[in-house]
Amino acid sequence: MGFFISEKFSRVLIFIGVSLLFLFIISFTYKAILFDFNVSIKTDVFGQFGDIVGGVVGSLWALAGVILFYSGLKEQRHDIQTNRDALKEQIKALNYQKEEMALQREEYAMARRVFEQQSDTLKEQSKTSRIQQFESNFYSLLNIYIGIKSELIKEKHDFINDINNELLQCDLSESSASEKMTNITIE
Repeated sequence: MGFFISEKFSRVLIFIGVSLLFLFIISFTYKAILFDFNVSIKTDVFGQFGDIVGGVVGSLWALAGVILFYSGLKEQRHDIQTNRDALKEQIKALNYQKEEMALQREEYAMARRVFEQQSDTLKEQSKTSRIQQFESNFYSLLNIYIGIKSELIKEKHDFINDINNELLQCDLSESSASEKMTNITIE
């Protein structure tokens, strides 16, 4: 049954129709004078020729056309089914891609949280580093101050105590204060 409803069988029918057409042309023109234009046309012979060609060859070609049409519809159904299957596969692939995008979005959100945590940690480390640097500078300056103070105290003459004693002994009146100041600066 598959051979009779195929493109190959339609070609066979068309070839048979063309062969019969040539056979009918040859059989109707066999005894007729072909290229003599002075002879009158026999309408009954041309009518019979038309009936045979229309009845036999036309029917064969119509059958071939119907078979080709049916074969085309069958192929179209097959192509539609193939397209449906391909569409289903595309939908599956899109769904997988959608899931992958959702997972990727979650991964980006987790990475963003990690970066935020790292940023917070770096800010804390920076703050701690600044505090440590300030404390280091402060204690370094404090050590320098203590060192200078201890050197001043260790000297024979206690310079700060001498100045304090001198200031305590000063008379706070204007004339005596100016004299004392000149005496301090001269010594």
